[in-house]
Amino acid sequence: MKKKRMLTMLLAAAMAFTVAAAPAGYRTVLPETWTVHADGERVEKTYGDWSYYDDTGMVALSGYHGSAVNVTIPSKIDGMTVYRIFPQTFQNNDKVETITIPKTVQIIAGDAFLGCTALRSFTTAADGFYRYSAGMLYYITPDYVDAKYTVSVGDWTSSEMDYRKELVYCTRDNAYITVPEGVGSIGPYAFAGRTKLTHILLPAGIQRIGEHAFDGCTELRGMSMTTGDSGGSAFNIPYGTVVIGSYAFSGCGSIRTVNLPNTVEYIGTSAFQGTSIKSVYIPPSVEIIGFQAFNFDITVFGDPKTTEDGEDTETVAQQYAANNYSKYSSTSGYHGGDFLENVTHDPSNDFDHNYVYTAVVPVTCTTPGSIAGICYCGHTYYQEFPAHGHSFTEPVTVPPTCTEDGYSGMKCLFCDTVYESSGSSGSAILIGDKQIIPALGHSYGTPVYEWSEDHAFCTARSYCVHDDTHIMTEMSVATSKKDGDTTVYTATFSNKRFTTQTCRVKDGTVVKETGDVSGDGIFDVLDVIVLQKWLLAVPGTQLADGSAADFYADGRLDGFDLCLMKRALVKRRQLLA
Repeated sequence: MKKKRMLTMLLAAAMAFTVAAAPAGYRTVLPETWTVHADGERVEKTYGDWSYYDDTGMVALSGYHGSAVNVTIPSKIDGMTVYRIFPQTFQNNDKVETITIPKTVQIIAGDAFLGCTALRSFTTAADGFYRYSAGMLYYITPDYVDAKYTVSVGDWTSSEMDYRKELVYCTRDNAYITVPEGVGSIGPYAFAGRTKLTHILLPAGIQRIGEHAFDGCTELRGMSMTTGDSGGSAFNIPYGTVVIGSYAFSGCGSIRTVNLPNTVEYIGTSAFQGTSIKSVYIPPSVEIIGFQAFNFDITVFGDPKTTEDGEDTETVAQQYAANNYSKYSSTSGYHGGDFLENVTHDPSNDFDHNYVYTAVVPVTCTTPGSIAGICYCGHTYYQEFPAHGHSFTEPVTVPPTCTEDGYSGMKCLFCDTVYESSGSSGSAILIGDKQIIPALGHSYGTPVYEWSEDHAFCTARSYCVHDDTHIMTEMSVATSKKDGDTTVYTATFSNKRFTTQTCRVKDGTVVKETGDVSGDGIFDVLDVIVLQKWLLAVPGTQLADGSAADFYADGRLDGFDLCLMKRALVKRRQLLA
């Protein structure tokens, strides 16, 4: 990736930086052609308690004006599919407690539920884009959608990121919250305004902390990657994080220090503005720092970078300090000379350490992990963490096939393991054994028969009704005999499921006799018996040629055809008599 210098003019334009939070392929490609007024403004329409925009025959909800406690988002409005929830649709609603999201909804804005103080839960469709579990609403990237994406700022582009589960909104308002393993992104506004939150546990593997994700969390002071002391004040951005969005921790006045891993490439505008951070170490991985990402009275440290021809150039931290702030320390941080000269540091003060993570082994459901880091003062950090166990919270059903059993049970939210045992398992939520659904077995339908072009062979096939790739088949060599100017071919089968077939050929053309459903080449009382048994669903009854019994000519067989068949047989006998 080509490295970019942080030029003064780039910083001056930093307020215009944009983050591509929903890249192509991240969600299904959707239309963006709105119904507009003559002046170009979008036309906002109303439907009951809802306001919405018409996006080429699809609905983007823009407001809810009802007073219901339990709200169901409609899947259709005026015959159009509801696919999107716009920003601020439910903003500051203090009545709604539960919201049901239909499977048609593909995009929900991060601040759609901002300020919903009474909101406690969501109900989501099992086959939809969103899941709700343990107080958290997730966007689940479908298997057919490429989850890889990048973030672009001007002419700078991040390394490619890949995640399939984004935490969209947290309904819990606790002091201590754990985000489960498997989450790849903290969405915009996910925890915004949670004034009770003091400590957050994020899993290693988080790649993006979205815009305003923790904006206004005034009591937030601790962040750990796997497990931590709820009374501690270490603030460790998870190893693997690439993007920290604009205003991500804005207004979090209780944060006193932040440790950035050497995976971070982008720190957005005002990301840590309004915190109590006094110094920060910028790891060499950082390429872009947005305008006033930290407070004005802060000491910035970092490692020097070099140009492509090997000449030393200013570090990102130096450029940042020179272009964003007017106050610098004369004894530490950037002061215009050798960058880390005369740095003062108190290793005994927990708030003076700023760790850069150098090695991380992520914790999984079944395997332990560890983290190692080093502060710019040389102080090292190492900690091991136990496996956290499964969290079996998502119901799953695997249907049986003809030959294999299916099952129903609960799936781990993070690793897709299906719970099978009722024994103890660490911190897992224990449930009953998974229920086995027996294999269906084969159930073959009415056979079909196909003669070869020269009528020397007849092939019988019967398809399983559960899986048409399972076929019972047999080929029979036909015998022939003359009946006047007609040749009668007869095929018999060893499989009792297949009936003897007869084909009458005259002058090279197949002669069909109406009513001959038994396939013996003759229309007689046997055909009436066979049709009657078939209509009564007598087991084992098969029609060699069902079309021969369609006397009513309506494309189906029923009692009318049986009556007309009997009448035709009586007339035939009268004529022969």
